[in-house]
Amino acid sequence: MTDKGRSGNGRAPESGNASGKKAAVRKDERTYQRALAGNPITDLPPKAQEIIRAARRIVEREGFAKLSFEAIAAEAGVYTSAIRYYFGSKSGLVEALVDVATHDASLAVYERSRSESSRQMRVRRAVLESIGLTRPGVYRTTWEMLPHILRSKPLRSRVARLYDLHRRHYDEVFAGAGGELSPETVRSYASLLIAVLDGIAMQKALDPTGVDTDAIFALWADIVTGSLAAHEQTTTGDGATP
Repeated sequence: MTDKGRSGNGRAPESGNASGKKAAVRKDERTYQRALAGNPITDLPPKAQEIIRAARRIVEREGFAKLSFEAIAAEAGVYTSAIRYYFGSKSGLVEALVDVATHDASLAVYERSRSESSRQMRVRRAVLESIGLTRPGVYRTTWEMLPHILRSKPLRSRVARLYDLHRRHYDEVFAGAGGELSPETVRSYASLLIAVLDGIAMQKALDPTGVDTDAIFALWADIVTGSLAAHEQTTTGDGATP
């Protein structure tokens, strides 16, 4: 049963007012989007954080098929209406689960990278500091949910929005003198950086001892900064062809 009767953990619902639920959903979408806008997940209310942790435990222990508001409510010790309040729907919760795997660590990488004075140093640091995101287990929840995400258009759209957010974070990393990069070029670089990160994380998860992430990312940093150097020479005229 849901909040129309009793919550999944056997408690009476916190609110049975239908219009109140709609208002809560709208408020929630703004609440979680605050974190997506560049704030750490720890800025979310403690109850929202516990709901996310409980949902991750269920997915990792029992699989995506067992992820329901009732199961999460029982695991987290909250009412199902609280889940709707903070995440709006199951799609909103899945978006949060995918995001939290790397959200705070990614924000830290972007922040430290932006502290470098030159574009090439910012990009190199962003690549090298991303090694920590390939630790086995970081993406486990996401990979468990991925087949279900790919089969659902609403979920695909939500997760695509997360990828777009990460691409936009690279705007400041790639900004700077030395030949301006077009938005399309920055987006292409960002897409490549994210694709390599995801791919190496998968390989590391499958073969933890056989994949040398330090060597791979050092080489990848050289490739990306070398490409940037060639692009800057061309756009500043030093390497332009007649």
